[in-house]
Amino acid sequence: MKAIYSLVGLKFFDAEPIMRELEPGTTLILRRERANQHDVNAIAVYISARSSGEEIAIQVGYVGRGRKPDVPKYEPGDENAPLAARLNAMGDDAQLEGTLVAGWPPKIEVEE
Repeated sequence: MKAIYSLVGLKFFDAEPIMRELEPGTTLILRRERANQHDVNAIAVYISARSSGEEIAIQVGYVGRGRKPDVPKYEPGDENAPLAARLNAMGDDAQLEGTLVAGWPPKIEVEE
């Protein structure tokens, strides 16, 4: 089964121009960020790039938390919690691959 998540935080990482250039189907790397002070379920999203002949990972954002249901004012939800739990169970250096989905704002498809 596949799940779709929003990719957020592009402006914080100045990654919007990068993401607009990527083709749908591009592989994204998802890693837990346990020390994140703003989201206990934070999952950082990276792309692979080449720099000086070496493969490097560039952070472009985070897996979105969604919105709490039935709350009139926007409050972040916890839609990323199941994915965070999955990464936690895989160990400290675990990562998953996701796929960039066509459209804007960017979405990530992850095999569950």
